[in-house]
Amino acid sequence: MLPVPTPFADIFTGQGSLLLLFYMMVGIYVIFTMVLFYHWRTYSNDARINLMTFVVYFILTIPLILVLAAAVAI
Repeated sequence: MLPVPTPFADIFTGQGSLLLLFYMMVGIYVIFTMVLFYHWRTYSNDARINLMTFVVYFILTIPLILVLAAAVAI
């Protein structure tokens, strides 16, 4: 009987570790977005602060999205 490979059998290879890193980065991105959205909805009273939060969010997430896209392309 041949052993059945598991989905993460190649986790210590180059491609497997990149896939694991990709999943970790996606998780961090989702958690960061949820926390930011909660604080934005709960504590936003000033339009200037809302604009600053919006700008900072995209300054932080656009490079992250580019890294995620590069990780998927590999």
